[in-house]
Amino acid sequence: MSLLTDHDPYKKHIEASIEPNKYASGAYSLIAATKPTLDDLTGVTQDSERLTLTANPKQLVAYPVGISQNFNLGFNRPFMKIWEIGSERPYHISGRTMGQINIGRIYYNGPSLLRVLYATYKDTGHGITNLTGVEAAEDLSTTLPAGAGQFIINLASDWFARPTGILVLIKNNERKTLAATFFESCYIPSYNMGMDGNQTLITEGSVLMFDRALPITMGSQSNA
Repeated sequence: MSLLTDHDPYKKHIEASIEPNKYASGAYSLIAATKPTLDDLTGVTQDSERLTLTANPKQLVAYPVGISQNFNLGFNRPFMKIWEIGSERPYHISGRTMGQINIGRIYYNGPSLLRVLYATYKDTGHGITNLTGVEAAEDLSTTLPAGAGQFIINLASDWFARPTGILVLIKNNERKTLAATFFESCYIPSYNMGMDGNQTLITEGSVLMFDRALPITMGSQSNA
């Protein structure tokens, strides 16, 4: 354990627990779309006494989000300060915590970002098949089409009244999983697609709001 009295900037790093040349890397980390709720996830076991999850990567049904350029996660937990007559010391009252994900991606070809984020769903009535290759959570049979084929951009569709799930695996430069989180019951309030006359690529971006962020232990699969 590092102590303030042990501080020596010429001989030691600040945190002794950090291993040199082993670092978290976006080059090996993974973002994937999956089933919307914890009860829907296959290959995940939950501790009966507390919310501790262990996953078998070989059994998880998830579709990787490819050509991603940026991923940003943020939480907001407001606090209210209350003072009392006769004292200058406040009390702090916690409000509700809200989380949000921002994903930026290049539309290269194939499924659009909104299609990928809802990869476990299908709408056979409008020719939208399930991307994962396994049975979808449900056939949505939407009234207002979300798109055609695998190109979905119509956020006004009743398709997006249902939630999706996001799985994020953080890996290091040796491809070992350092952390994994399941974002449950994600909804999409915002989507954008952009083209520029001076650029040749088409970009996509989406905002997701989620219910819970649940940490997952990826079993014994070190390279999962």
